Amino acid sequence: MVKKIILSLTLAFVFLLLWADTSAPLGLSNARSLGLGGAYTGLARGNEAPLWNPANLSFKDNRGFSLNLFSLGAFVENNAFSLNNYNEYNGRFWDDQDKDNILSLVPSSGLNLNAQAEASALGLSIGSFSLVSYALGTSDLSFPKDPFELLLIGNQMNDTVSLKGTSGEAYAYAALSFSFGKSILRKGEKEIGIGVNFKYLQGIVYQKVMKASGEVRIQETGMEGESDLILNSAMGGKGYGLDLGIAAKLSRKWTIGLFLSNPISRIKWDRKTEERGYQFQIDSLNLSNSGNDSVFLSEDYKKDIDPFVTHLPLIAKAGISYQAKKILIAFDWEQGFENGPGVSKTPKLSLGTELKLLTFLPLRTGLSLGGREGFSLSGGFGLDFGLVFLDLGIVNKNALLPNNSKGVGLSLNCGLRL
Repeated sequence: MVKKIILSLTLAFVFLLLWADTSAPLGLSNARSLGLGGAYTGLARGNEAPLWNPANLSFKDNRGFSLNLFSLGAFVENNAFSLNNYNEYNGRFWDDQDKDNILSLVPSSGLNLNAQAEASALGLSIGSFSLVSYALGTSDLSFPKDPFELLLIGNQMNDTVSLKGTSGEAYAYAALSFSFGKSILRKGEKEIGIGVNFKYLQGIVYQKVMKASGEVRIQETGMEGESDLILNSAMGGKGYGLDLGIAAKLSRKWTIGLFLSNPISRIKWDRKTEERGYQFQIDSLNLSNSGNDSVFLSEDYKKDIDPFVTHLPLIAKAGISYQAKKILIAFDWEQGFENGPGVSKTPKLSLGTELKLLTFLPLRTGLSLGGREGFSLSGGFGLDFGLVFLDLGIVNKNALLPNNSKGVGLSLNCGLRL
C-alpha cells in the first residue's frame, strides 16, 4: 500500500511537469557541429554562423549565398539508466539482488531527466548578412532517491520518505534572428571581424515548479503524510535578444573566435499566466481504515497571476580551428553562468575532427568533457554534392554505443550553397 501511495505521488508530479516537455540547447539541430562534438565556433559559415558566431559572416571565405532547407535535432538523457539496463530488467521478475542493483544506479542526489529539441527552416545568408528562424526549448526534472528506495526495497518502521529536492523547469520559444558581420581588419590572409545577432523572441510555453515538498511517515500505528506542489506557467509571450561575436583568421588555415550568447535577452510571458497548486494528503492509514483509499487530492486550485519576465541563459564560447584540404581539427570551450535547463556553470570542452578522403563524403568524430552531459562521444557524416548537402550527426553520453549510453542525441539537416 505504501508503494502504491508513493508511486501515485511520483507519477502525478512527473505528468504534471512533463506536459510541457517540448524542448533544446542552441545549435543542436546542426548535424555537422553535433558530429564534431560541438566544436564549431571557428567553423560555422553562411546561415550556420548566427548560432555559433555571427562574426564569421565577415570573412572573405564566407559563401556568397546559403539556404538551410531544414534542420532537426533532439537529445534526451538521464543520470542513472542506460538502454542496456532497461533491456536487462524490463519484463522479468526482480529478485532482491535485482532491486539492489537497480537502486544502486540512481545517484544519492536523485534522478535527473533532461529532454531537448531544436528545429530550423529556410534560414538564409547573403554575403555578410543572414536571416534565420528557429524554434527550441529545454526541460529539466530532478527527483529525490527516497521514493525509489521505498518502491524497490519497501518501508521500514519509523521511516520517513521525503520528496525534498524535487524541482523542474521547462520552456520553449521561437526566434527570428537578423545577423551581420563586419570586417575591421584585413591584411593579406589575416582578418578580424565582429558580428551581432538581433533576435525577436516569441514565447511558446513556460512552466516551473515553484514549490515541491512532502513526506510520508511510517509508524507502528499506521502511516501519514502530505505533499504540496505549486507550478507557475504561461502559454505565450514576446521578447528580444542580442548576441555578440568576434573572430580572426590568423592564416588561411587557422581561425579563432569568441561568441557571447544572450548578454541581453528578455521574454515577457503575458498569455494565460497561471499558478496551479495541488495537495495530496495521506490520512493515518491503519487497521481501522486500511480498506479505504488512502490517497486523495485534498485541494487543488488554479488562479491567474501577473505577467512575468524571464531571461535566456548567458553563455560564452571560444573556439579555434585548423582547416586543411583533407582534414580539419576544431576545439571549443563553453561556459555557462547559471545552472538550469540546457545550461551549466561547469565548463565544457569539445574536440572535433573531420576527414575528407572522398570530397563528397566527409566523416566526423568528436568528444566533449564537462557541461551538462559530462563525457560524450559523437560522430557523423555528410553528403556534399556542391550545391546540395545533407548532414547527419549522433552523440552518446558516457558511452561509445547507444545501448550503453545514458543519453543520446540525433541531428539531421539539409541545405543549399552557392
